[in-house]
Amino acid sequence: MKKYLSVFTVIARESIWRLPVLWAVSALLQTAVFYTNMFSERVLENKIISDAFNAYTDRIGLSYVFSFTLLLTGILLMKTGMEFRTKTGYTLRRLRISEKQVYVIQALYNCLMIFLLFVFEVSLCFALANWGTTFIRADYITNQTVYLTFYSTSFIHEIFAGRNIVTVIRNILIILSLGFNLSAFSYLWRRGSKYIFGILVLSAAVFIFWTSPGFNYTENIPVALTAVGTLLIALGIVRSRREEYDS
Repeated sequence: MKKYLSVFTVIARESIWRLPVLWAVSALLQTAVFYTNMFSERVLENKIISDAFNAYTDRIGLSYVFSFTLLLTGILLMKTGMEFRTKTGYTLRRLRISEKQVYVIQALYNCLMIFLLFVFEVSLCFALANWGTTFIRADYITNQTVYLTFYSTSFIHEIFAGRNIVTVIRNILIILSLGFNLSAFSYLWRRGSKYIFGILVLSAAVFIFWTSPGFNYTENIPVALTAVGTLLIALGIVRSRREEYDS
């Protein structure tokens, strides 16, 4: 078990300090967008906080910033382990662990980081929604305002599904598919192959949260099944490759 934790640490050190910086910058940008939108004509007229999260013809939405953050996070995770002919590769060989095991550990690390990004985004949206109540007259605010904001904003609802179990399962499957496909990109890159499919999976995930269409139960099922399919494709492609490290 110790050697697997060592491998996890070796993989994590390539991006673990870059990701918090990226997410912090994203949080500052989203806070600035939210603050600006709170003074938009639409919010001032309707007195509805959820309007400050959404995108309109003259306003950008928080979903745009989050989606771009997800894209950059995916790129950083893909970049991890693309080159093993370095100190990292020497360390992994010394630990006597197969490259396919490295692939799985890196995939799990990717999944953890993407999951933490989702948790971070939900926490940020909760903080912004609470902050938004201070900009609206008290007689328009109730103890249900933040709750209603979460469930009336399609972007937040796509990330924080609440009791919508289908969306919860869908998001878990998207995170797993992303994690293993991004790891497959790194794995195949080290072997001289370009795994374009991994980039397509990342692009599709970014598009879903960029548009935040507010999928219903029926629409979420094919998205979840697609995530399962792309996950199996990544596992199948890696499994078909030879076991040894490239020289």
